[in-house]
Amino acid sequence: MPAFKRTEDWAYLTGEERLGDWLSLHYGLVLQSIEPVGGVVRLDTDQGVYVLKRVRFGEKDRWQGIRELADFLSGKKDRKVIIPPPILTQGRKTFFEGYRYPYVLLPWIEGVTPTLTEAEVWRNLSRDMAYFHLSTKEFAPVKIMEKWNRLGNWHPWWSKVYEQMEIFHLAANWTSIPTETDETWLNISSYSMGIMENLLKYYEQIDGEKLCQESAAYGKVCHGRWHRNNLLIDPDGVTVLLDWNEAVLDVRTADIADWLLYAYGRTSSREVMKIILSGYQEVSPLTEGDYALIYARLLFPGRLIRHLQNVYLNQSKPRDSTIRHIRKAIEIEEKKIRVLSVYAQLVRNHFQQTFPEIDWIHEKGKHV
Repeated sequence: MPAFKRTEDWAYLTGEERLGDWLSLHYGLVLQSIEPVGGVVRLDTDQGVYVLKRVRFGEKDRWQGIRELADFLSGKKDRKVIIPPPILTQGRKTFFEGYRYPYVLLPWIEGVTPTLTEAEVWRNLSRDMAYFHLSTKEFAPVKIMEKWNRLGNWHPWWSKVYEQMEIFHLAANWTSIPTETDETWLNISSYSMGIMENLLKYYEQIDGEKLCQESAAYGKVCHGRWHRNNLLIDPDGVTVLLDWNEAVLDVRTADIADWLLYAYGRTSSREVMKIILSGYQEVSPLTEGDYALIYARLLFPGRLIRHLQNVYLNQSKPRDSTIRHIRKAIEIEEKKIRVLSVYAQLVRNHFQQTFPEIDWIHEKGKHV
């Protein structure tokens, strides 16, 4: 897509008629052109190239935390992973208020998106994940924002999610004119709520809160969306982590589970899952408790929950894309039985570790 140099084009693309004025006021930059790139806007200015990213509702504190994390990691020697730090305004804030939305300004970093076609790429990115987690183990933000703090808070969080699912079920069931989204959710709601009930019982069985406290010694920050499109390899071969909207204070097993699920969804390969777990442990070995926590996080229907919350809590107007996202999330949940079965077998047979499993999932996985 070509760069746009006219003020009226900037207003059309961003909804901000005074975008150039905002950048001049807050950063002392003279805007020359803009270009939409993968959900953000590339800005060419008189002082170089930057990224403009919209700050979603309730995320201002999160970006302050990301700035603190970037500053903390910048002081580490032999950094294996880079975080682009939010650029401070002239008023020393991590964001600025536009006419329609708040925005954060980030440095533009040249690089290539990794191709996940070779085993060594999966291994290297998994090693980098381990380096990233280890580098955060001493991170202590000035102010821990409750909304992005999940260290030792899985059970209260999941209990609240289960209560929300009950409300979503009632909302879809009682509406006088059910939408396609309502009907799709009702078809899967009983099963999904049953999964959450099993998950809460399993977490208590393994004493999950204690295991999380122990795991925090190996890292305290999770990226939240460690996927191909959120990774860049810069010209020096260093991994750059992008898109921090889902970042939280949490134990490393959350990222590992998300990465495993993503990998199996792309490849349906037991070998790739083994490579991920092996590569990660070349840098930071996992404990028996970590394996159990990964199992629990694989079971959690996080993606489905996010889309349901947008519909039933945030009151987002249902669109064609909404139902597509929910159906895709349901497809992922339907694959979970196989993923959990493959994962448990790998841990037992290749890594010689054991952890409690949910019997009905184990039995069903034999036949999937």
